[in-house]
Amino acid sequence: MIKYNSVKIIKQIYTLSIFLLLALSFKAIYLISSPIWRVDLFYYLEAVRTMLEGGTLYKNFGCSHPPLCYFVFYALAKIAGYHNMFAAIKVASIILDFFCSLTVFAIFKELYEDRAGLFMGCFYLFLVNAHPAFWPFNIPVIYLLPIFFSFYLLLRNNFEMSSVSLIASGFFIGCATLISTNVVFYSLMIPMLSIMKKRSFRYLLKDGVLSFAGFLIPFFFCFIYFYRHNALYDWYLWNIVWGSTYSAAYTPLQKLALSFGSFIEVVPWYPFLIAWLLSLYVIFRENLLKSNHHAKIVFFISVCALFSRIIMGKTAERYELYVLPAILFSVGFILFDRKINLSKQTSIIIIIFCICSSGYLFKIASVQNDSLLIQRDAAVRNWIDANTKPLDKIYLWNEGYDIYYLSDRKMATRFFSAEEDLDKVKLWKATKYRNTEYLWNIFLSDISTERPAYIIDLTYHFSQSNGMERHGIHKKKYDEFMSWISHNYTFMTQGQLTLGKHLTKIPCPATTKTQNRKENEHEVFRVFIRNDLLNRQKSEISYK
Repeated sequence: MIKYNSVKIIKQIYTLSIFLLLALSFKAIYLISSPIWRVDLFYYLEAVRTMLEGGTLYKNFGCSHPPLCYFVFYALAKIAGYHNMFAAIKVASIILDFFCSLTVFAIFKELYEDRAGLFMGCFYLFLVNAHPAFWPFNIPVIYLLPIFFSFYLLLRNNFEMSSVSLIASGFFIGCATLISTNVVFYSLMIPMLSIMKKRSFRYLLKDGVLSFAGFLIPFFFCFIYFYRHNALYDWYLWNIVWGSTYSAAYTPLQKLALSFGSFIEVVPWYPFLIAWLLSLYVIFRENLLKSNHHAKIVFFISVCALFSRIIMGKTAERYELYVLPAILFSVGFILFDRKINLSKQTSIIIIIFCICSSGYLFKIASVQNDSLLIQRDAAVRNWIDANTKPLDKIYLWNEGYDIYYLSDRKMATRFFSAEEDLDKVKLWKATKYRNTEYLWNIFLSDISTERPAYIIDLTYHFSQSNGMERHGIHKKKYDEFMSWISHNYTFMTQGQLTLGKHLTKIPCPATTKTQNRKENEHEVFRVFIRNDLLNRQKSEISYK
C-alpha cells in the first residue's frame, strides 16, 4: 500500500510539473516582454479603481460586460495591490492555464485513461496559447475554467449526474454566464445528457430543476450586491438594456459570417479545425449518435460551442476561444475513441506547421511595444504627468485605453469608451437609434455634473473612429456635447508624435495640418481646459 501510494504521488507530481512548466513556457513572452494591449483589460482596471474608492459597478462605471469578471479583477487588486495589476494579470493568466489544464486532464482521464488526460491537458495549453490574442486574462479565456469544472461534474463516474453534481454543475455554468453571457448555451448540456442517459421525463425535469437552482446561486449573490448598493436598475440598464442594444448591431446571418471570418487569422488551429469537422463527419457517417456516448458528447459540446460563438457575432481572434471546447473534445474523440492513427510523416508536418505558425505570431507579439497606439498613449500620459495634478479628473474621448491607469488620474463620467457606448454610428443606424438618446442623456448629465479639469480628444477633432457621419438623434446629442464643450472649455494645446522611418501611419490622423509642423510629425491628441481652471491659472501667473 505504501509503495502504491508513493508511485501515485510521484505520478501526480509529474503531471502537475508538466502542466506548470508548459503553462510558463507558452506564456513566457507575455510574462516577460509583451505589453498588455487588450483594451478590455483597462475597462476592468478602471472599474476596480471605482470599486476600491467606494463606487459601485454600473452605477459609477458603465459597461455591457457581465459583472463576475469585474469581481475577479477586484479580488486580484485586493490581493496584489491596484498598482501591481499588470503583473497580477499576467500571473493570473498562467494560474488559469494551469488549473484549466488540470481540469482537462481530469475530464479525459474519466472519459478514457490517464494517458489521454495527460495528452489532452498538454494539448489544451497549446490551443489556448496558439495566438497572442488569446493570452490576456480576458473574458473569452476566463470562462473556460468554470465551464470545464461543469463538464467534469457532469461526465465523471460514467455520467452519473448525482443531485450534488447537477447543482454544482449548474452553479459553474451560472458563473461562466456571469463572465460571458453567450456561454449560457452550455446549459443545454444537462438536458442533452439526461436524454442520452434515457432518463424518464420525471428525472429529466428533476435534473433541470436541480441544475437551474445551482445556476441561480451566483446570480443571487450578484443580486444581493447590487441591491445593497441600490444599483439593481443600473445592472439592468447596462447588462440588459444596453447589452441587448449592442448585440443587435448585426443580423443573425451577419453574425454567422463574422463568427467564421476570424478563423482565418488563427492559423495554428487549422489542423484541429479540420479534425473537428472530421470528427463530426465520422459521427454522422457511422451513425454513432445512437450508441456511442463519447460521440454524443462531442456533438452536444459542438452545438453549444457554435451557438455561443455565433451569438457573439464579432470577428476578433480571441472570440474563437468559444469553440475551443468543441475542438478539444473532437481531437480527444478521434485519438482515443476512434483511435485514428496518423502516419509519422503527417504528425511531423502538423507539429512543424503549428510551431512555425505560432512562432511567427509570437514574434509579432514580442514587438508590440513599437505600435503607434502604444506610442500615442505614452505621449498622452507624459503630457498628463507634466501638466495635471493627481486629484484632477480628466475625460478621454473616445477610448480610455491604459491612460487613466498608468497616469493614475480619475475618470470623469461612468463612460470609459465613447467609441463603444456613445459614438458607434453603425450600431445606432442598425438599431434605428434605439436607446441612443437615453445613453447620451446619462453621459451629458454625468459630464456636466463632474466637469473634468481637462478633456483630451484622442481622435483630434472629436471624430468617430470609423469615419461615418452622424445622423438623427445621435447627431443632435453629439452637437449638444460639442456646444457644452465650447461654452465651458478652451482649447489649450495639441500633442504631436514624431514618426520613425518604420512608422508610416497614425491610428487617428488629423484631418487638418498645421503650418509649422515638421513632415514627420502628426498631431495625435488635443487638450481642452475648463474655463474657470484656465482663469485661475492666468490669475496665478499674473500674481506672480
